[in-house]
Amino acid sequence: MLKYYLLLFTILISSQLHPANYYVDSMLGNDSFNGLSESSAWKSINKINQRNFNAGDQILFKRGQTFTGKIELINDSGTLSQPIVISAYGDNTLPKPIINAGSNSHSINLQLCEYIEISNLEITGEGIEITAWGSSSTPEFFRNFHLHNLHIRNVNSSTAISFIVGNVNNRTFSDITIENCLIEDIIGAGITVNKWAGTNDNGTPNDTSDDTPATPDEYYHENLNILNNTIRRVNKAGIQI
Repeated sequence: MLKYYLLLFTILISSQLHPANYYVDSMLGNDSFNGLSESSAWKSINKINQRNFNAGDQILFKRGQTFTGKIELINDSGTLSQPIVISAYGDNTLPKPIINAGSNSHSINLQLCEYIEISNLEITGEGIEITAWGSSSTPEFFRNFHLHNLHIRNVNSSTAISFIVGNVNNRTFSDITIENCLIEDIIGAGITVNKWAGTNDNGTPNDTSDDTPATPDEYYHENLNILNNTIRRVNKAGIQI
């Protein structure tokens, strides 16, 4: 009996660590399926948000379809050799899958994640926000984000692609690549990678006792690569760093 339980435990651990592809099909999918093949695809973004993902996992949306909602990953990270991938599958002659934020504040929101790749999607309604605020136990550096071959359009109230750390002084992003994206018709900026600049004034002239200090130089972002993108018809800066 003990050998049986040990074997079962080993199988469960192995299955949890092995990278998997998860398919999403808004027409023929079903959220009661396991999502692990095209024939057993999930139907909605909501199913994605109900679980965590591991290094090497891929979340794949079917080409030629529209998915409404916000993709939200929290504390999900890949590795340098096995990033978590959010992308497309299906007939390459069909249009990119559309992620429409609907009434949500973002189309894709990543919190405290790293080693992420996002590609081959059309994003509309709201943009992509990647944040590094959270508990004090989180690491100082959040690394390796590769966003490419995206079409982001008609963003109603935010920036197309934003990396945000807020007023947490010891957090920074490293190794960001954004390339070959089309960004157009954005109410905010095209691409922003921000760092706290100490602008939270306490409101009292000549009194800086309660002002939030600016980020120390050693915590500014590094290794940013923004290449071959087309940005047009944005209401604010095209690229702001």
